[in-house]
Amino acid sequence: MILGCYYYVWYSKAGRHWNETFVHNSILGRYDSRDPDVIKKHLEMMIEAGIDFVIISFWGSGSFEDLATQTVVKVIEKEQPRLRFCLIIERNKFLDHDYLDQKYFQSPNYFLFDGKPLVVTYEKPPKDNRMYMVRYLSYNKKIRHVMPGYDERMLGRSTKHYLPRLNGLTYRLLFKLAMLGNPRLVFIVSWNEYHEQTTISPTKEYGFKYIDLTRELSGSKV
Repeated sequence: MILGCYYYVWYSKAGRHWNETFVHNSILGRYDSRDPDVIKKHLEMMIEAGIDFVIISFWGSGSFEDLATQTVVKVIEKEQPRLRFCLIIERNKFLDHDYLDQKYFQSPNYFLFDGKPLVVTYEKPPKDNRMYMVRYLSYNKKIRHVMPGYDERMLGRSTKHYLPRLNGLTYRLLFKLAMLGNPRLVFIVSWNEYHEQTTISPTKEYGFKYIDLTRELSGSKV
């Protein structure tokens, strides 16, 4: 089993995304996703947790997230060559194969699945045999999703979905259920989506609890 984790690179010290609703506070404070030192610390902690590759949130060429992602890739290639990455395309209009191939797919660290660049799509993926595409949270016998909890009740949405963490029990149960099908990949939602409260990265509220739990559940030997 290979373990991936969704990674959101939309935060800035100028307040970008930090000025929206969130409950859990990163131990690194209100960091900037483009900061190489922050990225390096995140990647080190991911490896400590047993994570094999990161799934980076992508919002189109030239976007804030695109520039942040390019920095993440540089840090991975230089500092953590054992780590792989792929992209989650947040809207299909951002699915520009030529651009993605030029900027990302050619990296020696881009994650290949069945010989093709792995791409996660938030919307229903179009047909394109040049990439192995899977939809976010969709059922796939080869791929499973797990999360420590979820809470959107404070986000002003019409939906009010809530999955309590139960002090780690939810994460443990979902992980064990995911493993029943002997999947090739397991995706963790998420490293740092603070708004929906799915983060497993260290916070002032939970400390390193979910790093330790991820390492235990994945059977990683770091």
